[in-house]
Amino acid sequence: MVDKVKFYLRLRQAYEGFKKELCCILLFAVVLVEALPSDIWNFPPDVVKKIQLSIMFFISLIIIGMLFEILARLKNDNKKVSIIESTDLLDNISNLVKNENEIEIKYISIAGTTGWGTVLSKFLDKNDRHSLLHKRKVKIEIALIDESVLEIFEDRKDRYESVSTTLKEIERTIDRLNQQGHRNVKIDIYRYNYMPNVVGYLVNDNYLFSTLSYWEIEDGTENSYVLRGGRRSHIVYDKNDGFGGAYYIQRFKGWFEYIVSRKNNIVKPNDGNPNESEISNFKLKKPITNT
Repeated sequence: MVDKVKFYLRLRQAYEGFKKELCCILLFAVVLVEALPSDIWNFPPDVVKKIQLSIMFFISLIIIGMLFEILARLKNDNKKVSIIESTDLLDNISNLVKNENEIEIKYISIAGTTGWGTVLSKFLDKNDRHSLLHKRKVKIEIALIDESVLEIFEDRKDRYESVSTTLKEIERTIDRLNQQGHRNVKIDIYRYNYMPNVVGYLVNDNYLFSTLSYWEIEDGTENSYVLRGGRRSHIVYDKNDGFGGAYYIQRFKGWFEYIVSRKNNIVKPNDGNPNESEISNFKLKKPITNT
């Protein structure tokens, strides 16, 4: 009994290892039976046809089995967590949207130095190979921390005072796009006044590149804490992945919608003027106050 089990196991291993070759051999046999004169086989025509059908049926079973294996591997791959470095965000997001005509990106950051400078600004530069300016519609919504919150960071706030520089760079880009007549582009800027938590990019409501801001002791110090943000590794979520992508996308959208709902602190200069560009140039009307 043990010998029979071992034999069947070896037979199965041989089949798994050579089923592609076996499929090719059987397919060649079908072609050979069809190509050669029927009198060579000394079989009636109906018997030859049955042989061909039997071989084709067996080939079909092999192919179906291989397709199921491919499907299982794809499902397993889709359940694996994908983590990328912040330096790879530009290429990864660009690859996702290269075949899309309409693109929407929601971006939450602290000061936005890395995300704007190394990712979003590239999408809005016609001389960059990642440019999205030729797309039918590009909408980018940006949420950055308000300066009033920086006081919470005490002696570490200087790291994020660059948010004002980021805002100026965004405004310059908006002015440039206005001058170039890119009416297909819309940029919205929002500010939030809470301690940063989730940061990242939500692309077309289907793909999320996200990380968490967190505190850690800065290198070379004993008790000097620093807040880390968008320069860290990002986890990639797909709404249809197998490890909760839809869940985390919904949580990210919830934070973003909360920020947008508090937009009484911003003003849109070109409201009501149909001759203005569709690009929204948001500017602070008054500082955000905690409520």
